[in-house]
Amino acid sequence: VVNSTDPTTQCRSNTAIVSVSVNACTGLGELPNADLISVFPNPAVNGIASVKGLQGEVTISVMNITGQVVSTQTTSQETFDIDLSNYAAGTYFVKIADKDNQVKIVKLVNQK
Repeated sequence: VVNSTDPTTQCRSNTAIVSVSVNACTGLGELPNADLISVFPNPAVNGIASVKGLQGEVTISVMNITGQVVSTQTTSQETFDIDLSNYAAGTYFVKIADKDNQVKIVKLVNQK
């Protein structure tokens, strides 16, 4: 903060100097094994779908079409079951993210 006095009006003012640093983000990194990960069956049968080909600890988030997160779980298993049986039929997005926030997003249709 810099305090100063205007020589003409003798008014005192306080001025703040703010520095802004922006790091450009060009997108999210994709999981190294993204091509090995699959979600099946798609559409989900009776609200159940499996994610296969996972490596290491990942967080699996399921979002509805408006982007609201309806489920989030962490697993270290190679295969993980998603249960959408208590959710409305429609389109969902499955986001699979590792600890470095590298992601894969898959569209999943939930049929009843």
